[in-house]
Amino acid sequence: MSIQSIVVRIAISVVLASSGSAASAADHLTSSQRAEQALTLSPNRDAIYIDIPAAGSPVANWMLGAVAGKAAWMDRLKAVMALGAETPSNLIVGGESAEVTHKAVQSAIQSFAGTRLPHLTRTLVGPPAKAEKLRTAAESSGITYVVQPADGQ
Repeated sequence: MSIQSIVVRIAISVVLASSGSAASAADHLTSSQRAEQALTLSPNRDAIYIDIPAAGSPVANWMLGAVAGKAAWMDRLKAVMALGAETPSNLIVGGESAEVTHKAVQSAIQSFAGTRLPHLTRTLVGPPAKAEKLRTAAESSGITYVVQPADGQ
């Protein structure tokens, strides 16, 4: 492990610890509220919703987005995506931070490069302009890619 990666991990840990409660509950939807909203708006009622965690501040979210592909919660996202190779699977991904969610989805799609996921319907909840940037990569793996604007976007 390089010194640079150790410094980044320590910095992320400190920022996450110090900013985790920076936003008030009134300012943001909770994970369960985002899930309820996404599942209500989705045509796929049998979907699995995965909420991507955020760090609480723009700087911390930028740092988290930079290492999202290595986060422990990415295993869950990739495991559900992998089902799409053989089993019809409807996956909705959203999160408090559009930046972190976008980076997580981008990393997950890249991890399946060269693998076909023809039975996966993947809905990304977030800003349409940002979400659309991942369409080509998703569809090249056979994923049915849907963009669902978050409430108010």
